[in-house]
Amino acid sequence: MANRYVSFYEDSSHILHASPDPLYVNPGDQVIWTNGMSGEYRVTNFSPTLPALFSSGSIDLPGNNASAPATVQANPAPGTSVAYSYACVPVLPTAQALDPIIIVETPGGG
Repeated sequence: MANRYVSFYEDSSHILHASPDPLYVNPGDQVIWTNGMSGEYRVTNFSPTLPALFSSGSIDLPGNNASAPATVQANPAPGTSVAYSYACVPVLPTAQALDPIIIVETPGGG
């Protein structure tokens, strides 16, 4: 089990980014999003919904802070991987949204 970090930030042109995108994880890893902006976001809308990627369908991402760790629960068949799309949506409706991807792999998968 490892901690995997996703940095969520806005560049000088005011375009939102998640880095890395895609993020590669294994079952049991913990994902932590860091927010380099003052606005609050929510990581949500994981798709596909089954098998569930995390125990919660949404994760709060406070401004200028990090989310609580979220443990990867999805466990694809050996030698396979599953790509999950998700959204980073602003808590306040005036901010931008972002649609990065997480790919869950098993050792030797791909």
